[in-house]
Amino acid sequence: LSTPDQPASWRSQGRANGIMGDLAPHIINVALTFMGPIEELLADIQTVFPTRPGTDGPVKVTNDDQATMVCNFKNGVPGSLYSSRAATGNKMGIRYEITGTKGALRLDQEDQNSLWYYDVSDQEQVSGFRRILAGPSHPDYLNFCQGPGHGTGYLDTVIMEGADFLRAIDTGTQNGPSFEDGLAVSKVVEAAWRSSDTRRWTSID
Repeated sequence: LSTPDQPASWRSQGRANGIMGDLAPHIINVALTFMGPIEELLADIQTVFPTRPGTDGPVKVTNDDQATMVCNFKNGVPGSLYSSRAATGNKMGIRYEITGTKGALRLDQEDQNSLWYYDVSDQEQVSGFRRILAGPSHPDYLNFCQGPGHGTGYLDTVIMEGADFLRAIDTGTQNGPSFEDGLAVSKVVEAAWRSSDTRRWTSID
């Protein structure tokens, strides 16, 4: 959807099918998983292309193409979240970077087998991000490949999720996202809409 020439479809109709209903929840979930609850945010949600080609002429787009959020987590850490279906050059594009006083982590899911790690305590002459490649010593990897650095694929992660789900049923234990996790993401989405509509910082309540 990065060009105005992409024909109208169900993806361009209805709030649930816009960026805040489709892609942004994944980014929000990553943020909540790593950083904890968001206390407040300021959001700008936009429709980049107001119309798209239809069989009988231009069709009005009734949902959003991109969203920018700055936020404050309850632990006092600031953050920024950006989601777009109109950003040219991106395919999968789920990525994060977390910086702290002792180091930093960076991951891009288009290269899902590489984690970039920075350690503040490294000596200056070797200081910088270093690449950690997934291998048999990392969870689930050995079930797919015995050789380090060969890599798993997206569909492998779906199989991992399925295994976790079946294991949870078999053992009667919680394994993975809960209803409460989904509700927490939904609260952030709704707060972002309120913030964008009012052009104000908004609390997550």
